Amino acid sequence: MIKNQCNQYQNRLVEEITTRKNLEEDYEMRIQQMRLVVEGKQKEIDHINSKMALPIDQDILRMRIQKDLEAKYRFDLDSKIMELDKISESYFETKRHLELTKTNLESSKLEFEKVESDLKRRQKEEINELVADNHALQLRIEDSYKDREQSR
Repeated sequence: MIKNQCNQYQNRLVEEITTRKNLEEDYEMRIQQMRLVVEGKQKEIDHINSKMALPIDQDILRMRIQKDLEAKYRFDLDSKIMELDKISESYFETKRHLELTKTNLESSKLEFEKVESDLKRRQKEEINELVADNHALQLRIEDSYKDREQSR
């Protein structure tokens, strides 16, 4: 039962690790997409800026555009971060349960080994007692047989 439970926790742990890796890859992919979009927009801005000489400071304009672009992805990014946090928490909880199960299994194993050794020891003592009783009874039978032989 404990081994089965341990196996279940190990399977769940593998699933959690796989899910976490998938989320991290998705997170990295979205960040890369966002970088590409930002770089593309930055190139567009630089191209337009080179054609136009506006009195607006380039840094302010760049920050506004960057903020607009990031706003589109910020919600997705925040939700993925929250999801990743939940999965991480679940992963560590599952890992803790696995360790508890391993500890329970080990203590049950030690207890079983102790009971087994006690039973073996008692069985050996009982067998020795029975052998001694058997020997004593055989001696008594031999003595009574000799007594019968002498009385005849």
